[in-house]
Amino acid sequence: MKMLRLLDWTESHISFIEPDAFEGLADLETLSLNQNNLSKIVRDMFSGLEKLDWLTLSENSISSIDPTTFELFPNLRYLYLGSNKLNNLNGTEFTKLPNLTFLDLSKNGITSLPSDIFKPLTSLTHLNLNSNNFTILEKGSIPALYKLEILYLNKNSINEIKPGTFQDFKSLQELDLSNNTLKHVNAEMFQGLTEMYAINLEHNEISDLNPDVFDNFPKLKRVRLEGNKLDARIMEIMKRKYPEPGLVILE
Repeated sequence: MKMLRLLDWTESHISFIEPDAFEGLADLETLSLNQNNLSKIVRDMFSGLEKLDWLTLSENSISSIDPTTFELFPNLRYLYLGSNKLNNLNGTEFTKLPNLTFLDLSKNGITSLPSDIFKPLTSLTHLNLNSNNFTILEKGSIPALYKLEILYLNKNSINEIKPGTFQDFKSLQELDLSNNTLKHVNAEMFQGLTEMYAINLEHNEISDLNPDVFDNFPKLKRVRLEGNKLDARIMEIMKRKYPEPGLVILE
């Protein structure tokens, strides 16, 4: 067992992990505890996993995380926490994850986030917040992440994006806002996204869109607008301006 690299305990009816349960698995890099019955994460559950790179805790019932837990994983890069009950985050959960590049918080019923919750995540490039309960976005709704490249906000209830919301997301390249309830789109909504390459606005309620709305985003190549209330003339203009195929959405 000492050289074990991957351990998959998906759908194993686990509700509690004894302290030091992983003792002797110092070389483990990937651990999946997907689809179990865990309700909280505490430090002693994962001692002995210093080399862990990938941790999947999706589809449990987790409502709280001891922030000192992640001190044990200095090399963790991928953390999946989707489909849990993390709708009352206090802002200290991710203080010890300097190398994390991918964070999944989808399907947690989140309506708002503490202002400093992502501040320690200085390496994060991918953030998945799809299928939560965001409604109005403004500056600070999604705390700034200066290296973030891909942001999923699809399948929320977003009906308004205020100017300045993405002002500090200077590295963002792909933004998914599909399956929300946006009715209007203007350039001020996306102010600051100078590196944006792709935006997905499919399946909103957009009926008002100026074909020149994205002209100040020089790197933008992909725009998805299917499933809105735009007339055929606008859709044809936008398809000619942005002819590349759409985003590949990974969940």
